[in-house]
Amino acid sequence: MKKSLKSTENPVNQGPLVIESGPWFSNPYFDPCKQDLNPEPHGAADHSTHCATLPHGGCDPRLRTTELWSPVITVRQSVPWFDNEASRLKTKTRNAERRWLKHPTSENHDSFRSFRNEYKNHVEALKSTFIRRKIESCGNDTRQLFATVANITGSTKTNPLPDDVSDDQLAGDFATYFYNKVDVIRNELEHHPIFIPPEMSVPPFVSFSTIDVSTVTALIRNAKPTTCQLDPLPSSLVKEHYDIFAPIFCKIINTSLSTGNFHPDWKQAIVKPLLKKTNLDHKEELSPG
Repeated sequence: MKKSLKSTENPVNQGPLVIESGPWFSNPYFDPCKQDLNPEPHGAADHSTHCATLPHGGCDPRLRTTELWSPVITVRQSVPWFDNEASRLKTKTRNAERRWLKHPTSENHDSFRSFRNEYKNHVEALKSTFIRRKIESCGNDTRQLFATVANITGSTKTNPLPDDVSDDQLAGDFATYFYNKVDVIRNELEHHPIFIPPEMSVPPFVSFSTIDVSTVTALIRNAKPTTCQLDPLPSSLVKEHYDIFAPIFCKIINTSLSTGNFHPDWKQAIVKPLLKKTNLDHKEELSPG
């Protein structure tokens, strides 16, 4: 449908407005308002009388005409995998759909379905190739891999920590808060009777018992697929190829148990504050997780 509204200025700013034609302009229902739509000046009394016949009641006809005739424009963000072939197939699909809606024959319907399926399969192949290449480009960088997946899925993280406090001061505040909290718990426990376990004859502990590959395999398969930033490999990959990693892990565990040596890299951890309640102080509303 061609637009028949021409305005040399913004109607909201009360600029000149010229109506050439329109499907409703010749309707007798709008005859009283035609002279209000004319750029010639008119009286306030005539304006309110004529505009009262509009469906919106007494109002500026220029504004209401703009609401009736302003096109709705949808701006969509372009995607990187959409190529010229996808654009060509999309155009053909739209044309086939219009032709089928205008002439609803079985031949036009089959043609529309054929173009639609071809366009859908092409877009899905483009998306799959793009995502696979993005993930492969991360290599062994786990941090970049997580960032890429978060970007593809659109997930975002919010930082609950205050921005106006330095990292050193924030770390000191947390240390002081949890130190005092533990001290308070210990003071409260002093009023409770101390539990003294009964004496039991326990054989002395000399060494750990080694484990076999089947035990490690069961541990890997039953473990949750959660991954830490310190992990060299994603947990899902380890669980998927447990038959390869189980003998390696078994050798590492048995060597650690037999020598009594626990590698320093395994003693590192990442402590992230978790938001509990939004109405508390930032030290009280967070707990290590």
